[in-house]
Amino acid sequence: MKTLATSILALCLVACGPDWNGTFVGDLSQSGHCSDGSSVPETEETLELTLYDNGDTVAWDAACGATVIADVEGDVAQVRQASCPAETIDGTTRSLTIKSGTLTLTDTSLRVKLELTATLSGALTATCALNAEGRLARLED
Repeated sequence: MKTLATSILALCLVACGPDWNGTFVGDLSQSGHCSDGSSVPETEETLELTLYDNGDTVAWDAACGATVIADVEGDVAQVRQASCPAETIDGTTRSLTIKSGTLTLTDTSLRVKLELTATLSGALTATCALNAEGRLARLED
């Protein structure tokens, strides 16, 4: 009986882990500095993020078209590097890369911290290091 109870408990600990699936919405603030000496002023924008739980990873589709993947360990996920397709606006080509980050899940919210690099070439030329973070609320199903 003790072995059966231990097996059930172990199964529940694995199967009853955090529910990463869902949509989260909230404000993400970002700021940074660039190689040309300029700074990126702090801005805040509303973000809606839908996570898909794939077992040991979670993923979401970034607004730029890239799929971002994070490795899950309990209620924390480590974001892998991901790059957005380059785009050209007014003679400047911009590419954005998520270098790393963490997602921290609670029952009702998702804490997001990301380190990004933006590379500009053309009319403007610089490499900018950006930090973005915020707390997003889980939307009800």
